[in-house]
Amino acid sequence: MRSATALSLGLFVVVGIPHVVRAQSARIIGHTHASGDSTRSVPGAEVTMTPGNRTARADSAGTFVFPSVADGTYILRVRRLGFVAREARVLIIAQHDETVSVPLDVSAERLTEVTIAGRRVTIPMKYADAYARVARGRGDFFTREQIDSMRPPDMKSMLQRVPGVRTTDSGFTFGRCNSNVNPLSIEANSQPTEKVQVYIDGVLATKYSGRSRGGDASGADDVGRVLADIRPSMLELVEVYRGGARIPGEYLSDACAVILLWTR
Repeated sequence: MRSATALSLGLFVVVGIPHVVRAQSARIIGHTHASGDSTRSVPGAEVTMTPGNRTARADSAGTFVFPSVADGTYILRVRRLGFVAREARVLIIAQHDETVSVPLDVSAERLTEVTIAGRRVTIPMKYADAYARVARGRGDFFTREQIDSMRPPDMKSMLQRVPGVRTTDSGFTFGRCNSNVNPLSIEANSQPTEKVQVYIDGVLATKYSGRSRGGDASGADDVGRVLADIRPSMLELVEVYRGGARIPGEYLSDACAVILLWTR
C-alpha cells in the first residue's frame, strides 16, 4: 500500500557513471533524448535534483539547466509521460560545467484519451476513472497541465483556489462542512463529527485517531499532516469534492468533503 511518505515515481535506472565537474558553483546542463537515438530529443521532461529539491523542465530541444550548483554529489530524477523514469548521478568537485545525456525508454504502459472541456487529452490507463470524473465536472480539479502551469509552492496554495475552501496558517475549512474542521488543532478527547477525507492513489490517508487527554497526537494522520508531506509537482491530478452530494459513491463514507490525490 502506498503512503504519503512513500510516493513512488516508478522504476528509476541509474544512467552512466558519476560525472566529475571542476567548479565551486557550476551548471549542470542536461539533454533528454530517446534511447538509441541521441538526435531525437524528448521535450517536457521534469527533472528533480536532490539534495536541494530543485526542479527543471526540458525545453523543446530536450535541454534542461541547473545553475549555481555547489560541490557535492547530486541525483537527477527524470520523468516524462509515456517514458520510463530514469535517474542520473552527478559529482561536482571543481571548476567546469557538466553536460549530462539522459536516454529515456518508451514506456509500455497503455494510454487512453478523454475529452475535457472539448479537448482530447492522452493519459495513462491507470488514471482513466479519475479523468472520467473530471470530464463529468462534478467537482473541482487540477490536472497535471494546470499544476505545471501554476507551479504552486505547496498544497495549501493550490487548494485556496477552490471556491468555499478557506485556508489559514493552522489549516483550512470547507464551507459545505457543518463543522469547521481544523485538522491541525483537534481538541483533546474529541474527534470531528464531519470529516475532510484525503485519498492518495485511491488509498485513505486520513485517520482522525484524535488525541488522548495527557497524551500526544503522534498516531493521528489528519488532513494537515497528510498535505504537508505532498509537493504539488508530485501529482498527476487533484480532485476536490465539496459536500456530500458531489462526492463519488466509492469515497462517500464518513466524509463531508473529499480530496483525491493521484501521483505521477
